[in-house]
Amino acid sequence: MDSSGEQTVVLSFFRFHRRKYHWAMSRMAFVPMQLKGEKRVSFFKMLGTGGGYGYSIKPDFSVYALLTVWNRREEAEEFE
Repeated sequence: MDSSGEQTVVLSFFRFHRRKYHWAMSRMAFVPMQLKGEKRVSFFKMLGTGGGYGYSIKPDFSVYALLTVWNRREEAEEFE
């Protein structure tokens, strides 16, 4: 954490073309392995999204999200 004790939360969304669904699903397995070794990240979670209007249990395989908590804002900006 920085000297002020504040962390930075980043929520990133990724949209994939239908032909890339299988590749996108594989990222859900590999990205956590890559982030586990990242000392600047104190928490991360890969998220799927629902399709349709409002809240839906039907998955939308074309959109994924990554929630990360960084120890410092500057580190999050560097990573982007």
